[in-house]
Amino acid sequence: MEEVKTVKGKRYFDGAWLEKKNGIYLLHLKGDNCQMAYQHGRLMKDEIRDGFLHILHRYIKQLIFHTRLGRLWPARLLALKYIHAKFYSPIIKKIPPEYRDEVYALADGAGLPRRMILETCVISDVLLNSLAMLYHNRMQYRRHSALGCTSFVAANRATVDGELIHGRNLDFDGMGYWDKYPTVVFCQPEEGMWYVMFTTAGFHSAGNTGINESGIVLNTHINLSADTSTRGTPIWIIGEKVIRKARSIKDAIETLKKFRPTVGWTFVISDAKKKDAVSVELSAKNMSVRRMDGGILWNSNNYISEELKEGELCINRSTSLNFEARYRRMKDLLEQNYGKIDIPKAIEFLGDHWDIYTNRTRATGDVIAQFNNLMSMIISSNEHKFWIANGPAPACNSTYVGFDILHEMTPVKDEKPLSLYKDKKFYGTRNYQGLRKYIEAEGAYFWDNDCGKAYKLLSEAIALDLNEPFYLQTKGLLCLKLGKFEEAKEVLNRALGLPQNDHKIATNHLWLGRSYDLLKERNKALDEYRQTLQNNDLDHRIRESAEMGLLKAYSSRKAARIEIDFYSGEPIEY
Repeated sequence: MEEVKTVKGKRYFDGAWLEKKNGIYLLHLKGDNCQMAYQHGRLMKDEIRDGFLHILHRYIKQLIFHTRLGRLWPARLLALKYIHAKFYSPIIKKIPPEYRDEVYALADGAGLPRRMILETCVISDVLLNSLAMLYHNRMQYRRHSALGCTSFVAANRATVDGELIHGRNLDFDGMGYWDKYPTVVFCQPEEGMWYVMFTTAGFHSAGNTGINESGIVLNTHINLSADTSTRGTPIWIIGEKVIRKARSIKDAIETLKKFRPTVGWTFVISDAKKKDAVSVELSAKNMSVRRMDGGILWNSNNYISEELKEGELCINRSTSLNFEARYRRMKDLLEQNYGKIDIPKAIEFLGDHWDIYTNRTRATGDVIAQFNNLMSMIISSNEHKFWIANGPAPACNSTYVGFDILHEMTPVKDEKPLSLYKDKKFYGTRNYQGLRKYIEAEGAYFWDNDCGKAYKLLSEAIALDLNEPFYLQTKGLLCLKLGKFEEAKEVLNRALGLPQNDHKIATNHLWLGRSYDLLKERNKALDEYRQTLQNNDLDHRIRESAEMGLLKAYSSRKAARIEIDFYSGEPIEY
């Protein structure tokens, strides 16, 4: 068997090669689809085994662990078996043989189990089907605000030179893993157009974010929909079909009509030649196309079309507010900078920290620059150039490295590097350092199940940024879980002294009331529950919890069972 050779820092195998420039892994593949997948596995074997796929395969297991059900290992085992039978197996069966062979080739190249890689390929389909099932059965589950993404397209009169600019933030769980190995894969298949994947080590798909030879750019957004099915086509396959075959937006839409997904998604598709773009909103049964208006288009994770809105899940008020905030803020930025949009301005948009609900800049919360931003990039598809962030989450607040796609496809001597763009507003500040501590705390809590370490890191985050209520709310919940009731009261009171949206204020009052209950200060607890109910637009679970608090004091037994969603600063279950 041919061995991987390393020459002057570059790895070579079977006509393919890998190099690293300015923190970005550039992978050049040639051959048929299976051959390219195998090359990917062989050339990035070490990075794949150390990176995102490993923890993604654990994701559902960890989600189950952080629930009331997950505290007992027999229950965890039964839940996993149920999810595999109900969702994984039927969805995996829908993978066409030619795509299954590609997955096997990647797994074989990396020396990983084939079934493991198959399961990671359909994780989003399984997760969103599971959420819809819980919602239909009126079961409480709230940890889904990690499912983010913000994107925009601007062209014609909206941009400085009239060229098309396509920007994209990818937000998901996996900080420290996806962003550890930012990878751009240049694919030159034996037949058809070349195309480029913007991804991480081992995530072999342009169907999430990619561009092809015809200048078609694609990125996806998760949507929370009640309209799901295990009989649809996994989303990465649909995206692959578009990016490998579509030569126009019309071609892309026709492809999307043929292959309905298993769950809710939005495809953002732009065409460099026509300087046009569309958002195609999908659920298992429905589809709606929204076209660029006045040279601009923007998306977060909420449906816009009335038809798909009818089936949209509002499982969590915090998440709905977050989706809406990012959508409205991107719209404002595009309209306020109309005619002035260029690459530096586009990068500013993606790294934006303005909270529209409190009218202030903050580290995290309802801002475009989500703390779980794994990948951020700008494509100038007319010029076949792109800029991709090379730092840890939030990647959108690091340095953007530029590349010329045509030069990468046909390397030239003495290539002049494109400009680097560095974040000068947030990166390296005390607030940035505090956010990085918060991200580490989330990892300690969710992946390592280490509450003590998470508590220490949260304390460090607060010391660095005294004005971020997210950190205080999260620490307050963790203190309740750890039996530190007096400290919980103190940090939740501090959070109430900072600007927040009405939903967060009501939630804060609820948990402050529970802190007073645990300190045997019942009258103060009752006052906080009444304060909670002053909000007329409450999530029904918060209202019910506050009403229950008026009738019965909160117990330490319940506090010990709190599970925390770091993405909303709220509990998973009330």
